[in-house]
Amino acid sequence: MEQILPRTKDYCFKSLNEIAVAQFDCGDSDLNIFFRVNAKDNEDELVSKTYFLTEVNKDIPLAAFCLSNAEIRTVADIELAISPQSQYGTYPAVRIGRFATHKDYRKKHLGTVTMDLIKTWFTNFNKTGCRFIVLDARKTEEAQKFYNYNGFEDYPKQENKNTVLKYFDLKAYSACLKNLK
Repeated sequence: MEQILPRTKDYCFKSLNEIAVAQFDCGDSDLNIFFRVNAKDNEDELVSKTYFLTEVNKDIPLAAFCLSNAEIRTVADIELAISPQSQYGTYPAVRIGRFATHKDYRKKHLGTVTMDLIKTWFTNFNKTGCRFIVLDARKTEEAQKFYNYNGFEDYPKQENKNTVLKYFDLKAYSACLKNLK
């Protein structure tokens, strides 16, 4: 059974096996190695799934990301957004493990297009409970600006000194989408 992946009029997601991965170059050797080599191993081990943003009817990978299941622990900031009868110690989330834009297509808002499609995917086509998107962002000014611009917030309890744990509330996003209709 073929998986239906989200799309816009101009862009769509394609899975790892639908892309010539060697064409993807984000300018970061660690990320390039992950997407070109390790992503397939992660899929084979059922650890994560990798997808690429392309233009509709084209195969040039413009952006790449991998997803896996995760959870986020309850803290006061998160409990404020959740009704009392639905509060738990942890909440289901999807983790963006790696995220990159092709170096030749930066500053064209393709990262935001990709993020918006991921958010829509997990609000409109969610097959399991998934309240949040989580990720560990690099502590660079560029990465922090990008994720903040895309609505991610810093998780109040940071455990890793090399990255910043960020989260995005899909329910709030879903409510915004409903208000647009």
